[in-house]
Amino acid sequence: MRHKKFSLILAVLFLFTISGNVFAQTNISKEPPKIYGSAAITMDAQTGEIIYAKDIDGKQYKQLNNTKGMYPASVTKLMTALLFAENKDKKGLNVLNYTKSAKEQPKYSLNTDYPNINFNIGKPLSVNDVMNALLLYSANDIAYTIAGNIGKTDSYDENSKQAVDNFRKMMNDKAAELKMKNTHFITANGLHDDNHYTTPYDLTLLARAALKNKWVAKTMNTKKGVLKIDGKTIPIENRNKLLGENINGAVCIGGKTGYTSKSGRCLVAIFEKDGRKVIGVVMHSIYDAKDSFVFQDMKKIIDWSFNVKPVNYMNKNTTIKTATLKYKPFKFFGPEKTLKVPLILKENITYYNNSINKKEFKTKIDTSNLTFKNLSSEKPVSKLIVSEREAVKSYDLYTNVSKSQIFKDNILLYVGLIVGLIVIIILIMFIVSLIKNGRRRKRNRYWR
Repeated sequence: MRHKKFSLILAVLFLFTISGNVFAQTNISKEPPKIYGSAAITMDAQTGEIIYAKDIDGKQYKQLNNTKGMYPASVTKLMTALLFAENKDKKGLNVLNYTKSAKEQPKYSLNTDYPNINFNIGKPLSVNDVMNALLLYSANDIAYTIAGNIGKTDSYDENSKQAVDNFRKMMNDKAAELKMKNTHFITANGLHDDNHYTTPYDLTLLARAALKNKWVAKTMNTKKGVLKIDGKTIPIENRNKLLGENINGAVCIGGKTGYTSKSGRCLVAIFEKDGRKVIGVVMHSIYDAKDSFVFQDMKKIIDWSFNVKPVNYMNKNTTIKTATLKYKPFKFFGPEKTLKVPLILKENITYYNNSINKKEFKTKIDTSNLTFKNLSSEKPVSKLIVSEREAVKSYDLYTNVSKSQIFKDNILLYVGLIVGLIVIIILIMFIVSLIKNGRRRKRNRYWR
């Protein structure tokens, strides 16, 4: 009886274990999380692969709101910071002069928020204070200080309208260089203009470029700092509340916040886990009293993106294509033959299952190196190029056809050639023998 009870207890425990495992497995959501932001994206920073996608080109938003794009607000300052970092040394700038256009900017600005410090036009500011004020404090006036100083030329100084206009051109030229195809900049700080717009996808391209710049990346990853101006100190703190936060092992290492009444709450955030970096963008989220919605949105899509697995697009050992090669078994002469060469994939091709990748996933076969001379069953003979917008991967393709196999296929021809050559040689030897015998007979008659 005791044995029966013990067996029953074990059976119940076993069932609980199984059900617990089943629950654990089914509890992992394969569906993308729902967020408050109107549009969002996550992207692998190294490969450029799109992981999470919600209206990443802002098409639905534009149709619903009759706009040219989505408004980035102060996230714009990532572009301002990048141009500052890339052009500071070219301009020979160790300090920047506070400008007329900076003085005209509304809060949040150092000029308006710290009235006890006199920000006169022409006041020199250290380059480090400028970068920190821009990316940590998100100072609107500092963005225009950068615009004037970076945009100036020998023909006009940092206080001129031409300098700001030139910086605007630099912003749009850089956007074109980064392939931000649905972006147009008007302001250096992101204050609203109907013609100042972008998309979540374009902002990931900007964030990738900013991440590659050491100075910008380091500043984005700075939690707190101190500005030293006129012997006074201004403590500043990064407005990105997620900076340094750990989300199931993924740590936020940078980003930029933004808000206007028309843009809603925007956020770019970069997370790292086990050496892998993922860029997240949320646009037009809710700005509540606690300012929590956009950060919760980001947490959801980042956690999901680090845990979701790509799906198979094509399995290894699949024959992608059968190419045709023409060759001559005897190389320089004889009949031309046609050879069918299967191109075989030796590894799985995967992609993240989202609406963009399903629609835009493209493949192309490069057979430029596929020649009879290079034919081998052990080495790659061509490549499969896979693209997902700016993300491009290359896969080696192999074949099961080798030159030894071709030799076997043509063995009768080669044997025939050898036999023919032997026959010809025998005939030649026979003819030569006949000629020699004829000459001997003539010599023998002569001596008789």
